[in-house]
Amino acid sequence: MKKKIFTLIALSALLTACGNIEQNKNPKFVAPNGTPLIALSNYAINHMDDLEVVSGGQPLVAEFVAEEADMIAAPINLGAMRYNAKPVYGLYKTLVWDNIYILSKEELTSIEDLDGKNITSFGQGSTPQIVLETILKSKSVTCEIDYVDNVQIANSMFTSGESDIVISAQPQVSAINTTTAHVLSLNTFWKDVTGLDTYPQAGLFVKISELDKLQDALKEVDASYASLTTDISKTAENAETVTGTFKKALLEKAIPNCGFKSVKNEVDLVKAYYEAMINLGMAAQVGGKIPDEAFFLNK
Repeated sequence: MKKKIFTLIALSALLTACGNIEQNKNPKFVAPNGTPLIALSNYAINHMDDLEVVSGGQPLVAEFVAEEADMIAAPINLGAMRYNAKPVYGLYKTLVWDNIYILSKEELTSIEDLDGKNITSFGQGSTPQIVLETILKSKSVTCEIDYVDNVQIANSMFTSGESDIVISAQPQVSAINTTTAHVLSLNTFWKDVTGLDTYPQAGLFVKISELDKLQDALKEVDASYASLTTDISKTAENAETVTGTFKKALLEKAIPNCGFKSVKNEVDLVKAYYEAMINLGMAAQVGGKIPDEAFFLNK
């Protein structure tokens, strides 16, 4: 009788252990190389086998459609668009805030200084366009905006002298020689025209059906994110390894200006950003509407 009881206890313990393993799974996660991946670098350095790094918008869309990843770092509007199409992934955390900058040959003192100018920008259909055009529209400023495929092209056009005003982002901004360039955060103007402290740029989207099983991993993500700017040298070292693209010296300059921070009223700011998209006639880029409350996983 005692042997049977012992066997049942052992079996129960084994099943409990298996259940805990399932509850505390190591998630497969996807991130584009750039500030979203840098934002996850202190987590990713310990989970390289579970990480897939992609480049460009189409691979990210494919990851949302495939529904194989547990977590996807992506532009904040793309996550909403995919949720409105099919509510598989919700927004757990905004990773990158207000990381859009103006690089100009001449100093800009107000947004009106851009009136009649030619601007080269990256990010058509996403945050750079949304923020820039919201600001210009609010101040009735008219510019000629030429969109290029990525921030690297925009930067190269500035350094070559092909364009005197470009929209750029970190960490690429920190590679610019500031003795020949004036750098100004677009958030300065965003605050002025919207009354909002900041705007979201990239977020971590989590598979809703797996949320309970990912709690330990998400706690680790939160802790690693909080450490991004407390030990910049260590973060830069990890980010250099994780990205395989950016050097530690550049990252040490860029990380304090990449928009890594915690924001108390995150949901309100994200909704305001989506509303700005809709007001610009870009509702399709957010899936036609502001996502419902179930989209926000960490209210």
